[in-house]
Amino acid sequence: MGYRIWATAGTAGTLTAAGIPSQRVKKIGEGSPHIVDFIREGKVDLVINTVTRGKEPNRDGFRIRRAAVEMGIPCLTSLDTARALLESLSALAEGKGMEVEALQDYLGKEDQGDKG
Repeated sequence: MGYRIWATAGTAGTLTAAGIPSQRVKKIGEGSPHIVDFIREGKVDLVINTVTRGKEPNRDGFRIRRAAVEMGIPCLTSLDTARALLESLSALAEGKGMEVEALQDYLGKEDQGDKG
């Protein structure tokens, strides 16, 4: 769809295996410029970073998510959310219309027996 994807080594390898091009960026411990540098320099518009092995402040994932929040960059921590965003962007790129409802409105219809 024309987006540039920056990814650390493990993620870049997974994306490449799936046929998705990406550009490798260093992890924090690999020296500068690393992913947090890219976030702070405004080179990143969206972060997808899932939580693994706890929420320790010295872990890369924690520091990446924190930098995104501090810079006001959307940060997705769930692959289900990332998939939904990708499907929405894909539909928009293909010119398909989308019907969007507030969750409260959807639940209200469901409570009234109207599933549509």
